[in-house]
Amino acid sequence: MGQNVARDRLFFQKQKKLGLSGEGKGMSMSTPPHSTMGSWAVDCGGASKGLFLGLLCLVTGIVVIIIFLVVKEEEDFPAETVFWMTSGTLMAILTITFWMTVGGLVQIRKLSIVGRSMTHLDSILTTVTVLGVQLYTVFGIMVGAVGIITDDGIVPEGQLLTSVQKRHAMLLSVSAVQLFQVSLAILLCLC
Repeated sequence: MGQNVARDRLFFQKQKKLGLSGEGKGMSMSTPPHSTMGSWAVDCGGASKGLFLGLLCLVTGIVVIIIFLVVKEEEDFPAETVFWMTSGTLMAILTITFWMTVGGLVQIRKLSIVGRSMTHLDSILTTVTVLGVQLYTVFGIMVGAVGIITDDGIVPEGQLLTSVQKRHAMLLSVSAVQLFQVSLAILLCLC
């Protein structure tokens, strides 16, 4: 559905270049070539892909939550594994949303300009939310960096970091990816 946005605008631009206005054929410049008076056709061919991917993400999230809740109560299960499961899942989600936001920024160039600005409430809510997430990620980056630098644990032979430093490095990388993703998302929101 997103690929068909502004297709009419491109059609009329081609018509103008060719010198064909379509007005002699009973069409005006405000009426798309595939519509009749007062009716529009909507192509929902790509909606099934979005629905499938959305349900796949929902099921994956539910499975991870169930695994976390089951494993959390088990005494023999190491707490470090739960950390890596949750951090890895968060990193995967942030990476996917980062690339989807980049794709959205590329695709948004094809849209027509509406000229309608955000309402005052939307502007306030967006600003407060983005500032909150950016502060959260900056503090996460600070905690991760300080944790890597100040850990005095013994580094096992053949490894670069201790177990605690690895967890702080994961926190640092998750926070950095989240900061980049939020910055791109606010660009997408402002477009």
